[in-house]
This record gives sequence, structure tokens and C-alpha cells, in this order.
Amino acid sequence: MQSKQGMPKKVYETTWMELTETDSGYVVYNYPDLEDDNFKIPQKIVLKGDSIIWITYSEMPIIDVFNSVQELADEEYFFPVGNHYKFEWSDKDKHIAKWTIYYGDERILSNRLYIDSVYNIYPVIDYKWFDDEVNNNW
Repeated sequence: MQSKQGMPKKVYETTWMELTETDSGYVVYNYPDLEDDNFKIPQKIVLKGDSIIWITYSEMPIIDVFNSVQELADEEYFFPVGNHYKFEWSDKDKHIAKWTIYYGDERILSNRLYIDSVYNIYPVIDYKWFDDEVNNNW
């Protein structure tokens, strides 16, 4: 696959949507904004060129620019930027990868499965907050 610049596209270079395992299988949740229930967005990691954008429902998007990518093993990659990111396939045939996001070198902020949005076959559903769940977050 080629990018617009004619360079081969990297396996990790796409929009990744976070998967959540439920009793009936995987889903992609559209989370309501904590201040505006009408605005909904799935949690995503977007890689384009030399930028990683981590999008969550609870914070402004985090944008990191990387100068290099370390290949740790066959198609396992590490991005040493502000937050460190690690990509590894969980199920390559289904386009599912595990993304681990570290704060600094060691503390894990997130360790979740994501699916390439182009190949998503799982339902995208609106997440419903429980009143006490929202109230306990404040």
C-alpha cells in the first residue's frame, strides 16, 4: 500500500479505534463528552506521517511528533516520544493491534486493543454513563 507521497505505508499508519470486550463480543464505544452528551467520539489513536494523536473522551487530544520508530521485533514497534507508544499485532488477520501507552519509560497509561478503522466489523455503539459513575469522577 502506498501513501500519497509515494512512500510505502507502514502497518501502523492508520486510524485505530479502541475495542472493548463485552459478553457478546467486541464493540467500539462512542463515548459522550463529559460536558456535552450530544458530542460523542470513540477513543482513537491516529498515525499519519510522523505524528501520533491519542484521542480520548476525557481530555484534549494528545499530539506527539516522533523522529524515529524502533522495530523491537517482527512488526512490533516502539515510538519514543512524549508519551511512549508501543504497537504489536494481536490478530493481524482481523487488523487488531495492542497499543500500550507509557508515561515516561515505565508507567503504563493504557494497554488496550484497537482495530484499524478501515477494517472494523464490530458494532459502534453509544456508551451510557451511569449517574453515580459520572458523579464519582468529579
